[in-house]
Amino acid sequence: MKLMVLAAFPQELRHVLKNLKVTGKEKKPPFTIYAGSYGSSDIVAVQTGMGPFETDAALEGVFKEHNPDHLLSIGFGGALYDGAKAGELVWGKRCLLCDKGKIDQKEDLKDEKTAYKKLSGKLDIKEGTVITITERTAKPVLRKMLPDNTPFPVCDMETFYVARLALKRGLPFFSVRSITDRLGEEIPEELFGVCDESGNFRFTRALGILVKRPALIPGSIRLGSISTGASKNLWRAVKSLIEVLEEQRGFPNRGGSL
Repeated sequence: MKLMVLAAFPQELRHVLKNLKVTGKEKKPPFTIYAGSYGSSDIVAVQTGMGPFETDAALEGVFKEHNPDHLLSIGFGGALYDGAKAGELVWGKRCLLCDKGKIDQKEDLKDEKTAYKKLSGKLDIKEGTVITITERTAKPVLRKMLPDNTPFPVCDMETFYVARLALKRGLPFFSVRSITDRLGEEIPEELFGVCDESGNFRFTRALGILVKRPALIPGSIRLGSISTGASKNLWRAVKSLIEVLEEQRGFPNRGGSL
């Protein structure tokens, strides 16, 4: 089995790469691609950068070259529901796109139900909805746009685009988000400047922002600590999904511990 795992930031992939047997790394701007394995499975991890991709063709080229059996989008997300906890995992049952101030499109992830049922028996995870935003939107505003009774909504800037391409190619697609900011919390707008034009994190940009705005340092330290825990939980989700998919294919799991 070959699973492709996509994430925007290196922090989101940190513990995935730490636990894989990484055998190769390749830069194909705007992407960084890692090849590795875990258990009986081949894993391709792709750092995509934040937000819409420069062209759909670029990501489709990655799909075609590596020919995965399954696609998994992982990453940090902002909770749009009450009672969320930092690091909590949300499984995307549906993806919505919020564009120009309204919910514009939706994708139902039809291949996920059996996998989620088995995955939820392995770790604490909620079945919810991922809302991909095309521009920074305050959570109270975004929450008002959601359809009534949207289950455990969480926002990001990538999932919808990956889901759309995956479903277009007929590839089974899964999505997991780990909460870094709760409903009443907003990430300071200045911190979105840590990414370059391709959406990739740049340490020099982050350092420059903190030097100019030292008042952001305490919040950045707290966010960094939360992100570490969230990244560990993302790996737990990836590991558990690998086990589920291998079991479905009749392979015994030979991975390590959580």
